[in-house]
Amino acid sequence: MSKVRADQYTNKEGTGAPSFPNGVSVTGIITATSFSGSLAGSASTATVATNAYGLVGGPNISVGNITASGNVSVAGTITSEDVTNVDSVGMVTARNGVKVLAGGINAVGVVTATSFSGSGANLTGIDAAPTVQLLTSENLVAGDSVALKTNGQLEKVESTVTPLSPIEMSNQTIDGSGLNAWTEPAVAWDSENSKLVEIYEESGNYIRLRYGSIAGNSISWTTINTNVVESAYQRSIAYIGGSKFIIIYSKESDKKCHAVVVTMSYGGSGGFSLGTIISIHPNETRHVDIESYGTDKAVAVYRSQYDSNVYARPLSVSGTDITAGTEVSYSTSSTLADVQLRRLGSTAKFLVIWQQSGNVFTGQMGSYDTSTNTVTKLGSSVTIQSGTLSTYHSLAYTKDNKFLVQYSGISGYQYSAVLTHDGSNSFSVGTIATTDNHLNTYCCVVYDSDADKGIMIFKDLDVGSGSLWCRPLTISGTTVSAGNRLEINGTNGCNIGPRGAVYIPWAGNTFGTYPAEGNAWRDYWFRVSAATITSNFADFLGFSGGSFSANSTATIQIIGNINTNQSGLTIGQLYYVQKDGSVGLTALNPSVLAGRAISATSIIVGY
Repeated sequence: MSKVRADQYTNKEGTGAPSFPNGVSVTGIITATSFSGSLAGSASTATVATNAYGLVGGPNISVGNITASGNVSVAGTITSEDVTNVDSVGMVTARNGVKVLAGGINAVGVVTATSFSGSGANLTGIDAAPTVQLLTSENLVAGDSVALKTNGQLEKVESTVTPLSPIEMSNQTIDGSGLNAWTEPAVAWDSENSKLVEIYEESGNYIRLRYGSIAGNSISWTTINTNVVESAYQRSIAYIGGSKFIIIYSKESDKKCHAVVVTMSYGGSGGFSLGTIISIHPNETRHVDIESYGTDKAVAVYRSQYDSNVYARPLSVSGTDITAGTEVSYSTSSTLADVQLRRLGSTAKFLVIWQQSGNVFTGQMGSYDTSTNTVTKLGSSVTIQSGTLSTYHSLAYTKDNKFLVQYSGISGYQYSAVLTHDGSNSFSVGTIATTDNHLNTYCCVVYDSDADKGIMIFKDLDVGSGSLWCRPLTISGTTVSAGNRLEINGTNGCNIGPRGAVYIPWAGNTFGTYPAEGNAWRDYWFRVSAATITSNFADFLGFSGGSFSANSTATIQIIGNINTNQSGLTIGQLYYVQKDGSVGLTALNPSVLAGRAISATSIIVGY
């Protein structure tokens, strides 16, 4: 083996590096300032390489593109400005966010972030509106009104009805200064301000006003010592919202039927403002009634003494001005007797009753289109009872498309019947019951929605020459039966009118007024209770968001959520929690807001 020892090697000319056409085999270390060309085989000691492969150790490599047919394992950190696909078994950190295009993110584990931005429309397994999860003490279904118990558990909003037998009653004098003889006061309930408003007539043939504030079983009255309008014979009143009432009455000087808007001022000595009085019938009119259709809408009925017609007429209010729609004739041959009108619940329909000539007690359905201020007769007239001179009668809507009618009939006895709307344009008459066998005249009937009973109030001519009595009425299907009589006032000449009393769910009592002959025709008020009602409605929390069994964790939709399990709602209307857990338009005491309807089946909780 030969050995060459030299400090330097050059080419033959001494101008460049020598060539080794057959390669160089080195068993030691090769040291150079740089390498150029392919480094084949092992390059474990290379620190800089171009087009290198098979490198091990810790070299620093600067490259353009890297293409790997196998796996790439990196113990440290990969830093890149743009990555197409990342499959990492550990944590991936992106300094300036992650942009995900087609395909989305599919995370098997937990996605954690300090906040999320963007639409959550397609997210599942979360609540998009406020809810609470609490243990329920009983079974719930979607849409149930739910109350919070003192132990923190949930229960349905329900009421317990305890019938009173005999029914309870109280009676007091309102005004001893003397009313006009043989007049019939009328009352209406201002549900927004919780006031009972009475119209009555003092000597001089003028209508006056007073309002009552209810506290428990008592009323404190504020009398407004100002004449409202000239009056004669009957009058009626309906509440149309915003402290406003429509009064319909026969005017003393011309005997014609008139209507006016009265806006009440409560507090202090009280007061009112009067709108423009309009005439709604050009001839002498007797026996009138009016029914509210909510804010600024009402329907009036009246009997013309001039042509014996019974008319219905729609009334629409703007501010305090009344626009009367076209009047519609219901009968061309009525006799001088009460004419009554009651709305079919919260629907557009109503029922009119009157006494037809030939001693035929009659009724017929109608409908009121509030958008066009138009009344339409429906179907044909129906005979309630023949052979009876029903001069005095009263009507009340109960529930389930049923009305309760009360009237003095054959032999002057009191009779009652259930009138059932057929779902179309007419009604049927149930079994007629004799509900009092004394000689009676004036009468009034109301429906106690909490006790599910009627209350009949009537003037008894056989006892005390006109004392005032009452009875509870129980409705079973299409029949009615009367409970025990209870005397309200033994004074002579108690003249209760068909609008003389009203049941007030807010107070849980029937309240009414009437004049009595006694000493200078004093004005009285009375209270009648058919049952004691206990309810947890004041502890309302929200609506059940689904069906839950007892002793399970239930999801309750609270303020701000939308419950879609209601029925029969009017869009835009505010609804209140009722004692039985339903929602209704009546604000009770205390007033508990259920929410505002956004469809017939959906309500925004608490708004």
